[in-house]
Amino acid sequence: MERIAFCNVTRQTKRRLDKSRGIFDAKRLALRPVRRSQRSRDASRRDAVPAPKWKASEIRNEHMQCSRRRHAVFYWFEQISDWLGDMQPVEQHKTWSEFTLTKINPAVVFRVNAKSIIVTVHHGAKCCDSLVEIGCNPQKAPGGWFDALNLPERLVIYPDLDTLWQCQVFNRFHAWMRERFWPSDTVILYGLPDLKRTTWAKLMPDSAPVGLFEIERFPIRLSYSEWLDEGSVDHAGWQR
Repeated sequence: MERIAFCNVTRQTKRRLDKSRGIFDAKRLALRPVRRSQRSRDASRRDAVPAPKWKASEIRNEHMQCSRRRHAVFYWFEQISDWLGDMQPVEQHKTWSEFTLTKINPAVVFRVNAKSIIVTVHHGAKCCDSLVEIGCNPQKAPGGWFDALNLPERLVIYPDLDTLWQCQVFNRFHAWMRERFWPSDTVILYGLPDLKRTTWAKLMPDSAPVGLFEIERFPIRLSYSEWLDEGSVDHAGWQR
């Protein structure tokens, strides 16, 4: 409680703090929990759960491997640009690249990184599904490297990472392009009317009837031409 005293001479009001009020405020402040600063809380979290540490050599090695794979795939597509068109970059980082082809529908996007080649379908600036995802998981072994994604009874030891990637990724991608992608005329996008907006895509002939949950269909080729002759530039870009 505050006591107010009036001075009649100067007609000014003065406030005198009650000592009991000051003692009460001091006790209340003493009982108030102490809040730690954000910096101290962050420091304790870092001490409790250490952040993963990446070696500079690992990042540099992945960047180097991605550059080699990207160079090989780009060189191969340049050799067959008369059939598929020129490459148009979509997005490129140190460890992966995305691009489209001028004679292929821009809804079909190709992605290359150090361990895989992925072909996706985009609609409305959104990736809806993957048409194919061919990858590998190289692991060191006595005498070379093997792909851990293969079954144990089918393990093959390769002398280096380039040979492993060529056999396990590039050759399979080349076969998919020849046997599945090029003979198809249309990419059909399907979707479910749910909250998650589940979508999936399929390679189909142009004569395929309209199916259930079909959203849209895209013609694969913007210009038609014959596919490569047998044995032509099958392994272009792999001369070492």
